[in-house]
Amino acid sequence: MIKVSDIDCDRIKRNPDKSVVLLTNVKIDNQGYIIEHIEIRQYIEKSDPTLGSYSLLTIFIKTNKGIVEMKYDEGFRGNNAIDSAVTMLKQYVGFASLINRALIELQR
Repeated sequence: MIKVSDIDCDRIKRNPDKSVVLLTNVKIDNQGYIIEHIEIRQYIEKSDPTLGSYSLLTIFIKTNKGIVEMKYDEGFRGNNAIDSAVTMLKQYVGFASLINRALIELQR
């Protein structure tokens, strides 16, 4: 199975500090790929007493033809960084763009 990432491996070699499953146990056909699982992951890389946590947020997508983990956002985003990102994805057309971006990465 192909594994693709646009992130330096050292940044995501450990388990995420937090993750939220956005879609699982489904089979969505898109451009010949079957999307099986989507989650957003948070890796806290450092903390600042004033700015709070520096987070790397990634999107993990599993398809029948491979796995993609790609950067979604990063920076000092506060204590609710992952929750804010999930809300944004659910309220707007974020899922479609994520899936299309992941499929482009798998096709390279």
